[in-house]
Amino acid sequence: MPTQSDRISVLPTPVLLSRKQAAQVLSINIDTLDRLVRAGKISAKKMGRLVKFDAAELQRFANELPAWEPSA
Repeated sequence: MPTQSDRISVLPTPVLLSRKQAAQVLSINIDTLDRLVRAGKISAKKMGRLVKFDAAELQRFANELPAWEPSA
């Protein structure tokens, strides 16, 4: 029988995130997120007056970032 912690782990993650949530997911501030949208690097969606971000779009952006290697 599944425990309560098992049920919590299978809850769906949000598909659309607010600007604040999206910035938190990417560990950046909202101003930086807005600049990335204006530069066309991240796409946003409009729901009435709300701006939302697709979780898959944020993952795509993160996956395409270059790797960082410290200089020797």
